[in-house]
Order: sequence, then structure tokens, then C-alpha cells
Amino acid sequence: PAQYLFYVHKTVPRWRLVITSKIGFPSTTKAEEWRFTRARTADDTNTEVREMIDADGYCLFKIGGTFADIERDRISTR
Repeated sequence: PAQYLFYVHKTVPRWRLVITSKIGFPSTTKAEEWRFTRARTADDTNTEVREMIDADGYCLFKIGGTFADIERDRISTR
């Protein structure tokens, strides 16, 4: 089974990338820009992350949001 591979961006560390060992890095970035942090099984990876990878080939997210960001997202999805 594929492993879920977690990375942190080397120069902008609040950005995280999750890919699978079967798919690899998206063509829009380079492996050299990312530092590997851990591998997880599907059972140990959030459903939303797995679904994003199934749909897009990767999951990209940013650490350090604010509660104002949540409200902004609520408004933009109405």
C-alpha cells in the first residue's frame, strides 16, 4: 500500500505538502524545495487529506491561520 509522505517547505516552513509514495511530487514544484518529515499509513492520515490527494494528486496547506481567516472563508463560500 502507498505511504502518505509529509513535507515542510524549506524556505517558507509554514507550508506543508502531503503526497503518496505512488504519485510523487506535483509538476508545479520541485522535490528540492521540501524537507521530508514523516511517512504515515492511510489509517493514520486524515480523511480530508486522503480525499484531496485522490482528487488533486497532493494536499497543500498552511500552518498558522487565524480565527479571522475562518470567518473570511465562511463569507467566501456563501
